[in-house]
Amino acid sequence: MLDRVRRRAWGLSGRLIASYILVTLVVVVLVEALVLGFQVPSLVNGALGQAQVDAAARSYARQLAQSYPGGVPAGTVLGDPGQPPG
Repeated sequence: MLDRVRRRAWGLSGRLIASYILVTLVVVVLVEALVLGFQVPSLVNGALGQAQVDAAARSYARQLAQSYPGGVPAGTVLGDPGQPPG
C-alpha cells in the first residue's frame, strides 16, 4: 500500500516537473519572439541609415574626384575648406 502511494506521488511530482519545464520553455520562446519582434523595425531603420551613409560617401567621392582630378595630394586634410584644390 505504501509503495503504491509513493509511486503515485512520484508520478504526480514527475508530471509537475515536466509541466514546469514545458511552461518555462514556452515563456522563454514567447519572450524572445516578442523582443525580436520589437527589434525588426530598428533593423530596418538601420538598413535605411546605412543606405544614406553609402549615398553620402558616394557623393563625397564624386566631389573629391571633381576637386582633385589627378588624385588627392599627400598631406591634404580632407574636409578642410582652407585647402585649395590642386
